[in-house]
Amino acid sequence: MSDKTFTVCGVELKGSDAILCVLETNKEAISPVVTKTKITLNNGSDMEGIRKFQDEFKNELINKKIDLIIIKERLTKGKFAGGSNTFKMESAIQLLRDFKVETVSSVQMKKCSETVNPPIKPEALGIKKYQEQAYLTAIYSVYAR
Repeated sequence: MSDKTFTVCGVELKGSDAILCVLETNKEAISPVVTKTKITLNNGSDMEGIRKFQDEFKNELINKKIDLIIIKERLTKGKFAGGSNTFKMESAIQLLRDFKVETVSSVQMKKCSETVNPPIKPEALGIKKYQEQAYLTAIYSVYAR
């Protein structure tokens, strides 16, 4: 970790939900930033629904001074492939001009976790169980930089 404060938003896309975990880190501490924990794409079949999702996502994070949004990738084929709404949400997030957005695969996260275990368990920070993958995604970006 560097001396500079770094704010990251980890995102897991699941069903019609973007599950968020925003962390602020510096050399000495990792702390959660209070935000909405879930943003839902109510109607992924029309442009207005996707724009509404994009606006809500942007508005939630705009004042948090986010340095990076990092999205956990989903499989594109097979039994555990992500649904169409998850890919629409990812596109809407990636097209946000005010934020740097990256994706990370489960394989990359696993390799990182083999060398660096998260120093703080999510429960200790008050992060809910359903946010765990978003938390691990955010933590990955902290230690992989």
